[in-house]
Amino acid sequence: MARARKKAVSLEAPDAGVFKAVGEAVTAFLEHCESEGLAHSTIRKYRNALGRLRAFCEAKGIDGAGDLTTEQLDLFRAQRGLKPITSAKA
Repeated sequence: MARARKKAVSLEAPDAGVFKAVGEAVTAFLEHCESEGLAHSTIRKYRNALGRLRAFCEAKGIDGAGDLTTEQLDLFRAQRGLKPITSAKA
């Protein structure tokens, strides 16, 4: 979780650069995972989680990856209702 939070904070930096739309960022990330030869099961887990993130962003009116804040990501995570064992692994 600390690593994800750190990454989210860095995304909030105004000088961090140009951001893609959330859907484009998800697609680009999954294509990168495939090109790196990650296991199909890993990519499937990423695709499922990122699909939920994409739906969350659409519901909240978040268009770009750069529009996501740490608080919104925390809310997304809380709304997922992860079991304690899953939360402990993160």
